[in-house]
Amino acid sequence: MIAVKEYPILPEGSAAGVAHQYDSVTRRHVSITAILMRVFLEELGRRRVYRETVESWNTSLVAMAALWHDIGKITLPKAILEKPGALNEEEYRVVKLHAELGGRIVNGLPLFMGQSELRRHAADIAIFHHERWNGNGYPSGLYEWHIPLAARIMALLDVYEALTSKRPYRKALHHNQAVEFIMANGGTQFDPYLVDVFLSVSPTFPRIKQAFALNPTK
Repeated sequence: MIAVKEYPILPEGSAAGVAHQYDSVTRRHVSITAILMRVFLEELGRRRVYRETVESWNTSLVAMAALWHDIGKITLPKAILEKPGALNEEEYRVVKLHAELGGRIVNGLPLFMGQSELRRHAADIAIFHHERWNGNGYPSGLYEWHIPLAARIMALLDVYEALTSKRPYRKALHHNQAVEFIMANGGTQFDPYLVDVFLSVSPTFPRIKQAFALNPTK
């Protein structure tokens, strides 16, 4: 049995500051996905479907909440997160725990006092960003509109950014390869309407990633 760390005690302060609790690879990943989230929401807010929901949000808070989507990983063994090869069944089971653990961390932190909207989005994203449109995701097997919208968006952006970034176990995919993967999985892994929005806005993503690489403190 692989053990995870006890519930971590994180410093009080801004939600954005907690990104520095991550290892360097995950910190880069969550920082970029937060930028992509902001750009995606700008486009989504111009579309008829989901416009009413997006207009009811403080989209700056949703983008900030994206920084928390992998916060549960700070409880996981570094050896698993940095393993250069494929995970075995037990290791994968442990990695999947980060979704529920992330929700516990978000819901237990005092820095969210008085910030109910930020807490709600951060918890939804942390817990449900690995759910799938067809119900085959984790941790709860939610499907379609039962998955919170912010988590459905995060699921797509999370995969795109991960696919186009180098990992210990594989090379980065080209932008076009990642787009093809997401297109192929619309309606199964991803909300098909969000995939349409993604196709409109994703041509800007390589430039965003390149700009972040040149100025990682952005």
